[in-house]
Amino acid sequence: MKCTLGLNFAALVVQRYTLKGYQVFLFVNSKCKIYFHNRLKPAKFCWTTVYRKQHKKDIFAEAVKKKRRPQRSIM
Repeated sequence: MKCTLGLNFAALVVQRYTLKGYQVFLFVNSKCKIYFHNRLKPAKFCWTTVYRKQHKKDIFAEAVKKKRRPQRSIM
């Protein structure tokens, strides 16, 4: 399962928050919950997965594709 801020966690440890429209948010810990209620964006915190994807910090986890140059025909 994933936290609202993008962290992975076990299904046993979870804090839930429900809005009036029956939208459910899941939190790993109180730190995630406080940032969510203060309406702070997860992309600005270096410990979230959203930040790490934007700044290309998890390159080793993903397959890196090589850039290929188009071949020029010599005449």
